[in-house]
Amino acid sequence: MKLKILTLILTLLMLTSCSGGIDADKFFSLNFYETEVIPATTYLERGEVAAVEFSAADAFSGIEVLAAKVAEDDTLTVTLYEFNTDYETTVKKGKKVESATFRGYESRDTLFLSFKTVGAGKYLLTFSTKSNAGICVAAYPSEQAKDNVRFYLNGEVYTSGAYYAAVIFNGIRFDKNYFQSISVPTDPDPEVPEEEPTAPTEEPEIPTEEPENGENINEDLTDLPGYVPEAVN
Repeated sequence: MKLKILTLILTLLMLTSCSGGIDADKFFSLNFYETEVIPATTYLERGEVAAVEFSAADAFSGIEVLAAKVAEDDTLTVTLYEFNTDYETTVKKGKKVESATFRGYESRDTLFLSFKTVGAGKYLLTFSTKSNAGICVAAYPSEQAKDNVRFYLNGEVYTSGAYYAAVIFNGIRFDKNYFQSISVPTDPDPEVPEEEPTAPTEEPEIPTEEPENGENINEDLTDLPGYVPEAVN
């Protein structure tokens, strides 16, 4: 617990030193990634998209991403959508919360996307470019993001790392999980195996009661051809 609190405090101190600054008394940034000394880079070309699907457990009002410079004409477009059904539906029909295109940044610059506070819920964050761009990538997701965040590259689930991005939540609660679990994608038309009919296992009941006096439980033979009644002495 002490280590977790120390990590949160260090994160807040780092945020206040970034360009633009963040008021540490009002906001808290939670990473999708596990911090590394020298992160790797995912390179994007025109038409390619990196993305993060997440479910926020609290209100938030910003996104930050650590950029990696590729060329002088780099552009990085950061867009936040309200999640709608699945990845493809969201990027085609999802409601945009905010979008901005960044230019003229250097490697390891932190880029901020700010917007009016939105509530808890499921969102999709995308990174794209009109030329080329790079995003820093960690080998592993953060403890809170693990199993609660899904990464994509060009529409496919990306499992080779965690993008260096974070959600800026409103307020700090040390005992709270800020990312909620997201459901695993399911097949819309799953195959349902046909069940084999099972043979009955119960034996049929056999009557055990004795017939009452004068009751004949045998078949009536008097109507059969050739029937001859027994002689009575």
